[in-house]
Amino acid sequence: MRSLWYSGLAVLFLATGFVHPAVAADDPEPDFRAKFQDVLDGLNDNSFDKFGAAISTSDMTRRILGTRSIDPQVKEMLSTDFISSVEGWFGESFPDTGGKEIIGTLIDFQEQGNQASALVRYSLPGYRYSYHLYSVLLNDDGRIIITDWLDYLMANRFSDAAGEFLVSVMPSDSAARKMLEIDSPTQSQVFQTRELLKAYRDKQADRYFSIAENMDPTLQRERAILDRSLRMAEHLADRRRYEAAVLVLLEKYPDEPLYFLTYIDYFRATRDFDRGLKILVNFQESLGADDGAAFARMSAFALALGENDDSVTYALRATEAEPSLEVGWWSLLRGRTRTKDYAGAIEALARLEDDFGHVLDPPKLSRDRFLKVLTRQQEYIDWNAARR
Repeated sequence: MRSLWYSGLAVLFLATGFVHPAVAADDPEPDFRAKFQDVLDGLNDNSFDKFGAAISTSDMTRRILGTRSIDPQVKEMLSTDFISSVEGWFGESFPDTGGKEIIGTLIDFQEQGNQASALVRYSLPGYRYSYHLYSVLLNDDGRIIITDWLDYLMANRFSDAAGEFLVSVMPSDSAARKMLEIDSPTQSQVFQTRELLKAYRDKQADRYFSIAENMDPTLQRERAILDRSLRMAEHLADRRRYEAAVLVLLEKYPDEPLYFLTYIDYFRATRDFDRGLKILVNFQESLGADDGAAFARMSAFALALGENDDSVTYALRATEAEPSLEVGWWSLLRGRTRTKDYAGAIEALARLEDDFGHVLDPPKLSRDRFLKVLTRQQEYIDWNAARR
């Protein structure tokens, strides 16, 4: 795979003090990791206080504003209520879960001196996941500072997303020009971009797509516009427009790690498990750390393709990487059942009952069209008799 992780994202990290080595030079100091874990625990307890306190207002403001053309009034609004704004943007970066909790798990913490990168996976309903890669500093006084983060689900860096939002509040010609990749955009293109930003800001879907779909093709394929078209279509559950945006992104950015989750969700929805599995493998590699959820999803995709032995291999990697991750054991149970390794399936059943509180008796298994075959196997009959 041609890894943009090193050609693109690594350049970004080095330029901003963001360090994410595949292997740390020294074992990480427990105190540094523990302090970040404490911040994450605050989020998991439905409080933004510790996370907000870990953000340097001056540094993050500088990153957000950057060289963007943002209206002075908008800048003033940001300065008066900065942390509340950050909290709002942070919350809006996750999809609506219908009130269900979003729990973050620290997957990896790599440290160099007083700098570290922290990879966090957030669990969403429907076996979907969001991943954030945080750039973290440890001050001389021992205080954790979060300088910025990459959001794999939204395919952006937080400070960039916040800055682009502020631009859209009162978009100027200068701001619109800076958002576009094309050289010397015409005044007509700048005007269309400004109007598009306003419609996106106001969530006027009909107006947004009326503008977007009547733009010249060059503008339609601009990354800033593609990203917004994708999010607007996703918000509307407009499959046709969502697919159109994804297909252009796939054509333009096939190896961009920040889009991998988008591609995986798309291939899952379209049941193109072969291409989805390839992207999953690339995504796992791009993380630079073993992620049990990614391996479990690989197992599911391999099972859908009839690659049963590979499904078991991926499931084992999931359980080895994260023994406490329930979905890994479900993957192993399904893979071993499909390969007729019933003794191995019993091992997974036992873990699901003992560690996660399930009761996998015959009535329960019989309701699952893939697992009901287990109830007829002697290995299961003997195990269940001993259990009950």
